[in-house]
Amino acid sequence: MRNRLLTAAVVALLGVSATPLNQPAYADTTPVPGTLAAGVGATVELDVPVPAGLRPRRIDARLTIEAPDPSELAKVQIAAGGRLLASLPARPGPVSLRVRPSDVSAAGVIPLRMTLVPRPGTTSTNTGRCDDFPEGLATLDRIKLKVAGDEAAPETLAGFLSAGVRKVTIEVAPDADDALLGAALSTVTAVSSRYPADVDVNLIPDVADLVHTGTGARVIRLVSGTGETTTTIDRSRGVPTLTITGTPDGLTSAAAALTSANLGLADSGDTTGLAATPPATSEATRISFTDLAAGWAHLAGFGHSEQYVRVLQDSFGGPVDSLHVTVRGTHSVVPEGVNARFDTYVNGTLLDSQDLSGGDRLKVDVDVPAGLLTADNALVFALDADAPRGRCGEVTASPVEVHLDSAASAVTATHGAGPGGFVAFPQAFSGHVPVVFGGAADDHFTAARDAARLLTTLQRFAARPLTVEIASLEDVLEGDAPSAVLLYPTEEEADDADLPLEPGAERTLDPNGFTVEESSRLAVLEASQVDDGVRLLTLAAWDDDDRGPSAASRRLTEAVAEQPWSALAGSDVFVIAPHHDPAGFNSGAVGYPADLVSEQATDDSSSSPAESDDDSTTTTRQLVGGGIAVLFLLVVVWTGFRIARNRKLDAGK
Repeated sequence: MRNRLLTAAVVALLGVSATPLNQPAYADTTPVPGTLAAGVGATVELDVPVPAGLRPRRIDARLTIEAPDPSELAKVQIAAGGRLLASLPARPGPVSLRVRPSDVSAAGVIPLRMTLVPRPGTTSTNTGRCDDFPEGLATLDRIKLKVAGDEAAPETLAGFLSAGVRKVTIEVAPDADDALLGAALSTVTAVSSRYPADVDVNLIPDVADLVHTGTGARVIRLVSGTGETTTTIDRSRGVPTLTITGTPDGLTSAAAALTSANLGLADSGDTTGLAATPPATSEATRISFTDLAAGWAHLAGFGHSEQYVRVLQDSFGGPVDSLHVTVRGTHSVVPEGVNARFDTYVNGTLLDSQDLSGGDRLKVDVDVPAGLLTADNALVFALDADAPRGRCGEVTASPVEVHLDSAASAVTATHGAGPGGFVAFPQAFSGHVPVVFGGAADDHFTAARDAARLLTTLQRFAARPLTVEIASLEDVLEGDAPSAVLLYPTEEEADDADLPLEPGAERTLDPNGFTVEESSRLAVLEASQVDDGVRLLTLAAWDDDDRGPSAASRRLTEAVAEQPWSALAGSDVFVIAPHHDPAGFNSGAVGYPADLVSEQATDDSSSSPAESDDDSTTTTRQLVGGGIAVLFLLVVVWTGFRIARNRKLDAGK
């Protein structure tokens, strides 16, 4: 229970009204990205997007309850904004909530709120202390929205990629040249950067008679042309379709514009000259909590409360070898008889613990060992406060509060080579991805389609939209690019890529020299680093000397796309074979070099953090303040939980 807390997220994109699609009224049920998870006494919120023109009828979901003693939990309250939808017994089971159009906000979402309420009197103990505040976690997942009516087609670029979108399909001619395929892949990453992993983004061939269906579906057609880039919005594919016509460079610039905060200036669907400069990539050394989207960091209350800060390595513009966390803030004076401490965790490991009695200033400086770092890092700051004897009662505001100075608090990076294996990506790209079609990629479109699945998954862990260009392996190995994606190399190219596992009949994998020879076909995704330091992410296949795209390689990329990229963190080889599920392997090059980890451990040995883990301390995990997506437990990445925003509503808002 101590380590179970997921939070919900908000995808707040602009939605606008428009004209109805030319199709009959209908009732449809659509999945809602995100999960609500509330600890005892916490209120969490999830924005449920409602596509323009549709009337919300019902929200169906699954409620689960986890608690050492469920009898201590009274009820779960669920509201739409300020209107109470249901007050349910704290028991697991299906939930059905009636909603109405008036519940939809001006932003086109239903702000769904959930609170887990303890049973009155359960905070008392025989000792008269409140430090055994009841544990519990209520989770609302598998959320679906039932709607009725006619979906409205967007009339402007700003409204095309709205919050209600559930699927985006990018279409390009199957015989497109490499430059056009590069623009298509840039469009894939641009769209993926706007949505959580629940929203499907894919690349398919542009076929004239293809018709799409479904609530929240969008199509983006890329058409090769000359002159200025033009856009039109129509229903030529059965769903809202944005057609962008231009040169490959113009299409790439248009893709960057789709991610711009200024897209609201495009107040029409028919435009000329749509373009934006992709975000510049530069190495950053220090990033404040404000820039990490933790501008409001406030912890308060008896028991246990937390503030989560997500730190992507990619935020620093490239790989890092170490991080230093600086926290500055102020806390209220701790009353007599109250025990209060402030703990700092990085990726689930306690690195610092401070007693808050005495003074009102908070100062934390923590060096994060290389061995703890991943591509996606979770900083969790926890306040534990025990109430004095004789002052137990209902859940109320605590006299102990901690306010972090988000401008003065920061994470500082030491840049370096970074880790090996899949965990090196996407930060190894430094925001720009050269894609190489290997000599065995006889069908470049199919290879690009496989690359699109990989890039969509990688984009979820990138701090900015990744830009893509098509390059040659020679240019990559002899140029300045720090990293690249290699698709379907020949045997000679695979040797140049220094792959951990050579695709073929004879298969050898270090570090223990495992070798086997067999004739079964396979597809493999590999992370490697060549002698000059360039990192390669290689998609390869083998089937009796056929090394081109195959059904196996498609299955492999689909398997990668179905889970978070962090699920591959412990490996550098990911294989799929006919009789086995996809599996990851470690050739011995995964993670940070042993000498770097050992050196940092030696440097840090004189300043180990204070140990404090009072068993009497409550363990209710709840997020306070922040309003940011959290996925606290990285060890559960294989379950595919989606990152979502979860914010505590308190009087200070």
